[in-house]
Amino acid sequence: MAAPVDRALCPQGTTANPETLRFAAGPSHVRRPSEALRCGVKVVVSSLMGLFIGLASPDVGAAVPTNWTKITLAGLAYPRAVHHGNGLWFAVGSTQGGGAIYTSADAQTWKRVNPGGWQGLWLNDVHWGDGTRVVVGSDWGAEPDTGLILTSTDGETWTRRNSGIDDELNAVAYGNGTWVVVGRARPDETGLILTSADGRVWQRSDVWIEHSLADVHYANGMWMAVTTWNDVWISSDGQRWTWSARLEDQWIERLHCGNGIWMTAGGSILASVNGYRWTPVLTNTDLSLRSIAYGDDTWIAVGTLGGRNVILTSPDTRQWQAQTVTAYPAAIHFADGLWVVACSGQVLTAAASKADTAWLAIEPSPVAKGLQVSCVGPSNHVYRLQRSANLKDWEEVAVADHRIAGFDVRASADAAFFRAALTPWPVKHQIQSLGDPFLSPPADKPWEQSRWIKFLILLDEPDRVYFQDSSRYLFHYEFARERFARFAGLSVEEFNRRSLYQATREVVLGAVIFPPDPLVPEIGLQFVGYDPFPPEQITQWFRLVQSRIAAAPQVKFFYLPVFEQDEATQAEADFLAAQGIAVSSAHRWAVTDQCYSRGWTLGRLVHLAPQEIAAAYADGRLRAADILLTDAVPAEVPPVAGILTLSPATPNSHVAILAQSFGIPFGYVAEWAEQQQFLKWAGREILLMVYPTEWGGEVSAVNAEERLALEHRQRLLELKQPSPIAIVPKQSMGSITVSTAGLVPADIRYVGGKAANFGVLVRTIPEHTQTEAVAFTFDLWDQFLDQVLVSGKSLRRTIAERLSAHQYPPNMAALSGDLAAIRRLFTQEADFSPAQQQAILATLAGFDLHRKIRFRSSTNVEDAERFSGAGLYDSYSGCLADDLDGDTRGPSRCDPTEANERGVFRAIKKVYASFYNDNAFVERLRHGINEAEVGMGLLVHYSFPDEIEQANGVATLKITRAHEPAARTVEAELVTQAGAVSVANPEANAAPEVVRVHRSGSAAPTLTRQQQSGLVLLGATVLAWPADYETLFVLLDRAAQAYCALFPDKADVTLDLEYKQIAPGRLIVKQIREIPRVELTAPLVVNDVEQMVVLQYSGALRAGGTLIDLFSNHRLKSAWRFRMSPLGLSLLVDGTYRDGDTNKTAGGPIGGFPEAQFTVEHDRVVYSWRWGEGETTRMVRLNLTFPYDLEGADLPLVFLSDAVMELGVEYATPQPFLRWWEPWTWGTRTNEVALLEPLERLQQGTRAASLSLTVGRMSIVSEYDYWNLVAPEGTSGPGYRTDGGTEALARFKETRITGLASRPIVLRSDFSQTYATWHHNVHENFLFEPGMEPGIDPELLAELKAANVKALIIGGQCPKPPCGVGRIDCEELRWREKSLTGVGVRLLGFDGTLRTPTP
Repeated sequence: MAAPVDRALCPQGTTANPETLRFAAGPSHVRRPSEALRCGVKVVVSSLMGLFIGLASPDVGAAVPTNWTKITLAGLAYPRAVHHGNGLWFAVGSTQGGGAIYTSADAQTWKRVNPGGWQGLWLNDVHWGDGTRVVVGSDWGAEPDTGLILTSTDGETWTRRNSGIDDELNAVAYGNGTWVVVGRARPDETGLILTSADGRVWQRSDVWIEHSLADVHYANGMWMAVTTWNDVWISSDGQRWTWSARLEDQWIERLHCGNGIWMTAGGSILASVNGYRWTPVLTNTDLSLRSIAYGDDTWIAVGTLGGRNVILTSPDTRQWQAQTVTAYPAAIHFADGLWVVACSGQVLTAAASKADTAWLAIEPSPVAKGLQVSCVGPSNHVYRLQRSANLKDWEEVAVADHRIAGFDVRASADAAFFRAALTPWPVKHQIQSLGDPFLSPPADKPWEQSRWIKFLILLDEPDRVYFQDSSRYLFHYEFARERFARFAGLSVEEFNRRSLYQATREVVLGAVIFPPDPLVPEIGLQFVGYDPFPPEQITQWFRLVQSRIAAAPQVKFFYLPVFEQDEATQAEADFLAAQGIAVSSAHRWAVTDQCYSRGWTLGRLVHLAPQEIAAAYADGRLRAADILLTDAVPAEVPPVAGILTLSPATPNSHVAILAQSFGIPFGYVAEWAEQQQFLKWAGREILLMVYPTEWGGEVSAVNAEERLALEHRQRLLELKQPSPIAIVPKQSMGSITVSTAGLVPADIRYVGGKAANFGVLVRTIPEHTQTEAVAFTFDLWDQFLDQVLVSGKSLRRTIAERLSAHQYPPNMAALSGDLAAIRRLFTQEADFSPAQQQAILATLAGFDLHRKIRFRSSTNVEDAERFSGAGLYDSYSGCLADDLDGDTRGPSRCDPTEANERGVFRAIKKVYASFYNDNAFVERLRHGINEAEVGMGLLVHYSFPDEIEQANGVATLKITRAHEPAARTVEAELVTQAGAVSVANPEANAAPEVVRVHRSGSAAPTLTRQQQSGLVLLGATVLAWPADYETLFVLLDRAAQAYCALFPDKADVTLDLEYKQIAPGRLIVKQIREIPRVELTAPLVVNDVEQMVVLQYSGALRAGGTLIDLFSNHRLKSAWRFRMSPLGLSLLVDGTYRDGDTNKTAGGPIGGFPEAQFTVEHDRVVYSWRWGEGETTRMVRLNLTFPYDLEGADLPLVFLSDAVMELGVEYATPQPFLRWWEPWTWGTRTNEVALLEPLERLQQGTRAASLSLTVGRMSIVSEYDYWNLVAPEGTSGPGYRTDGGTEALARFKETRITGLASRPIVLRSDFSQTYATWHHNVHENFLFEPGMEPGIDPELLAELKAANVKALIIGGQCPKPPCGVGRIDCEELRWREKSLTGVGVRLLGFDGTLRTPTP
């Protein structure tokens, strides 16, 4: 061990006085030497206090910059960004009248590269990447304003690039070969995104984003952008963007990623590890932050707090300190070991803390007369506080393992100096709750897996915890052997004897486990042992370890028992709870939902404990049409409509494979709040959807009783009726047995799928499977069924008569009774004839009499191309010697532990009886399978006893382009468990290991550990890593290639293989089968809205790049009803739309419309078709944009109400419109767009309004309702599109026009009345066209036509703003050029002319 070295000496220097915003970590556990306790500590305060003024005790476990150097930059009055790249610092912003760029090589001496200023420029951000620096902002001197992009390779000469944007660009970033710029688009203030490969040529993304984008950042292979009004968007390539979250009640200024955490700065600080789930880490109503950055293990944000200019620092995202500065701080960046803050008129710099630097701070003690000493620095050190009266002779005052925090020193008459000596340790006695350097290495996807720090407690030192550097020492054994003399040289077996067994234990092994999401304020503690721990011991150790973790008070601790401790712990849960110890499992930190089987369903949600499921199905509490919600999934689940679990399951369990075969949705609900919602819905009818995503899966549901009309629910149930399954009917082979060596999958008709597929393994990997194997054919099954029972009827006829009355869905109580009786016939009454017995024994003659033989079910309704049947039937072992010993007495000659004989005939009959297991028969009944066409064959080979199994597992191989060697890809998932513990249905604390493998072409496979087994030590693997996994994958892939070769017409195949390890390096593959292909159809459109109508809004919205106004709203006026049907050209729709001067209707599948086309691109669906001929030709476009990726997520359902719907038309003949910026001047255009909104939504949140206007003899009175577009409380997503200050039109009630004709004109239809508005309803426009009113008097229309009056147009703004409260009452009509400050009224003639009404 290295000798201690002085790292900090006080008195020295000065430091800022930080203000703690959040509770800091608890005090260290400081040990006082005995001599210090006897004599006390003496300090002369008066002689030293002058040196201590301004010093403060840091409250956190890492040094934070407090000594800032100020450099004046008078020309940077309004700083916006600071950045570093290629050896240069850049600060950008603006001064009076122009933009400013400053550069520096050392952040101390700065040079302005545009000393004359760029008049009218506003610079917002700067970034370096790929040899180029890019600055973005806006040119306010241009007309109109222009989005500004400047580039430079040397930082001196800048070139202006064409952005193509007439607005402001707010931020720029570079990553993965792509530049991305974000900003805002006028006039609607929506977000815009530009991309470039070189920073010179830019293209605008067509993604529609509701609000202006404030910032963009690239990190960890992901792009993220934030809007000023709380939306988060993510992208994998910078081109295609997906909305991921809405952060309620927040505004956002900047975004940054550091240490795997994304953080926003604005009205608060929020954090996320994946962009989907966000956690507030600092909230304060007086907070206004402008920038945030991460570096040197510290987060720093800058802005204002309660009107003060502040720099906020935090080492862990939970505890924040505020330092007040004089100038307004607007931007911060960390690079090259330096912090730089750009402030108004100055720059602040601070060096990063060095790894060998500690901070020694002294301040008056708040609890005693004297001083309080603290020392903070590197984590993995022993801290020794020393005192001296003369700077020569030093004595030790205190020792701490992590830091010295708030150590009280009494005052005395003697002067005193203090220093801290630090010694590095590979072990320590205290750890931090966040970011401790002793953490285990991060996983490939850190948000999916926990990290940990292991520890041990020596029983003869019961008050000390030894934490090990878990990135250096993966296992307790390695650490103990190297660091403790008593364990040096021990074998693994001997170390386990001294640590894992109660009787011989000398040391307690354990681990501190942290959530995958470091923002979750929870910690788990584990203690490892093969014998149950007494609860008193658990309590003692738990409290000891908890006390040695420096954690904020809001952090909650849980006991997470290992598998061997789980049963005993659950029995003592009440005792532990009384001690304040909560028992849980690591499943509580599951970050995302999981999809085990994609699909949707409608049914009653029934919540049952796993042990209740079978009984509930039998007595009718759980029905086939129900959705099962259970705490954990058992090995077998009866046929139901859907399955939801509150604990993670195995993706390739029998239940999962069956669900995939039948299209039954099966998912895991991760979020606690969502679990509670599902529990509340128990007993209610829900519409459930489960589908895979990039992050794992998504489970979503709606309360169908509230959301869907009864007719829609009935239609959904009709669509979910099970379809018949095509099977290969059984055939006679002419023999009861056949060798497996020559079998191929097509032989399923003779021996069943399991035996037929086994031939592939025997021929391909004979050294790694059971080559001593035979198959019994369906001939033996049929002979067994044809035997005559004591009733005089054959077994086959008896079965048929008992089951003939049952239909699907069955009466389970009655069916279960009949099936149980049939199984008893197989096992207790029916038997093989002497001839059959001799034939069976002859077939098995080559097997060892005293070794167990396994008889495995093999039917033609399992392991088939279209049907899996996994887990429906049973397999049993038998002993030949028991049948040949001449008696029926036990024990079994193959297994003395078995009290009774276990002969082969008994085993075969039990396998045969399982053909009538409840779930097996119900599935055949459900799919209308003809019982005469199916049967039971047998695959026979030696049995592997559980005690010799070192591991077992199931693999899924998804193979694409199977017959193209260069293009062939394999995505494999190896799910493995130690010993013989079930891999398919694990207990809560016995989760299996998951390893994923990718192989492309002939390249070497790449392996990734996704989940650790709950039965091995933390950091260990079930098999030898990576050699055994590479070997296993090669074996599986060889078998897969042989299987695929038998099906040359199949390009894509998914295979399921089962394997075991029976000795080190001895791998056995025991089964291969194809997972049936579920034909993926287009998502079903759920028409949960009655009708979509044109949203009568304004040019404050832009759709598809085209401005919306009064005329687009009027010409595109339409109403659409969608019927439940697949998304695609078969989507059924009924529409009423305007065609010239009349209304028309269209209905049926959109594919039936002329020239109909359909495309999908990520989150957008586009339909297009043609209406009209010649000059009246119109190409219609219907865009549906969903808040999810339709390509990336395999959605079974989409809800119409989720879509933002745009209707666009391209005209062959240009259409007129009024150029409002040039009063009463016509323009023409060939493209128009309108937005569609659910009619039901427009009828909610309305407010009455009216128009009352008199022009000469003409009077216009219109009654209508406004609709506020602000999202309802609790609603999130991009579907609500305005700032809430402008209201759309909900509906016209009635418009009455007098003085225009001989009689009043009364309009009530939406087609005859149109509205559009501008900013905050200040500008309102109306168009009334009597000819479009259904049922209007023809004589009245003839009178208007004779007067050349087709429509009445009203536009402008009141000189006084009563229109802001929904009423226009203006007598004076006037226009001012380029600003609508008055109300104008014009008559539109049939000849297209405009004229002022006659006074």
